Amino acid sequence: MAKKATRKKTKAKSAKSKSPKRAVRKVASKKSSSSKFPAVAFIGVGNMAEEMVNACVNSGWPRDRLFLTHRRPERRAELQKRFKVKVGDDNLAAVRNSDCVVLAVRPQEFPGLLETLQPAFRPGQTLISIAAGLLVEWLQKRLPKGMKAIRVTPPPTAWVSAGVTLLSCDPDANPAHRRVAERLVKGTCDRIEWIPDSIMEPLVAISLAITPYTCYWLETLIKTGIEQGIDPDHARRAVMEGNWATALLLKNSGFSPDTIISKVATREGLTYASLHTMEAHDVHGGIRAGARSMTARSFEFRGETVPPDYKGFSR
Repeated sequence: MAKKATRKKTKAKSAKSKSPKRAVRKVASKKSSSSKFPAVAFIGVGNMAEEMVNACVNSGWPRDRLFLTHRRPERRAELQKRFKVKVGDDNLAAVRNSDCVVLAVRPQEFPGLLETLQPAFRPGQTLISIAAGLLVEWLQKRLPKGMKAIRVTPPPTAWVSAGVTLLSCDPDANPAHRRVAERLVKGTCDRIEWIPDSIMEPLVAISLAITPYTCYWLETLIKTGIEQGIDPDHARRAVMEGNWATALLLKNSGFSPDTIISKVATREGLTYASLHTMEAHDVHGGIRAGARSMTARSFEFRGETVPPDYKGFSR
């Protein structure tokens, strides 16, 4: 009996001696997990950047590793209330405390902002730009040596975490730089695609921009229905259902757009008349010119001369 009692006491002592070590390991793992997340500054949090912040928070990014800035007090209050993160107006302080800097202001503001942030930039940081039209090469020339630039174009459908996010980067960017960008946008889309920076604008114009193009077209159809006596709510519902059904048809049937048109628009029928009337009003020309204008406008954003074959677009 005495031996059994001794063994029980020994086990109890060893269990007590182990428990503090387990607690220490738990605290250590908590610190190490936080250090796995780069500190990120979001400068000028607009709609797209807000969705990136939302994706970060939802994926478990520590809030104390996120630094947001905005010039308007009411916007700062709004962001702080939603995300429970620090939101200030000191861009330099946010950049100094960060490993990765997301610039989310308008392209026209980039030259002045990059110049202002120079004292806070340092080698090893990654700059992520979500601005349209500003090439990686253009950005890289305005950054200190040892800093890498990555372009990210989230889809307009980021609000529902759908679509494709397009990314491009400096050829010298390593896998670690790429991984940071991918983690920041992971929750905003269905998939991520790295592309050559030279085709970013043309590709956005024919893919991601389909969302606003489609909405523009749908609004025109709704108004056309109302003009012909259809109740506004009924017209809107009918147009939205038709659009959704078309998207499913394109996704699930394997038919190309040309094939669908040939199957639906029988010669000399009603749909045939509609499409030919659109052609007579040069709808094709308007769509083509509109898509190409995205590339044309990007030359102006970079302070470059617009090539002759891209001139003539509206601002």
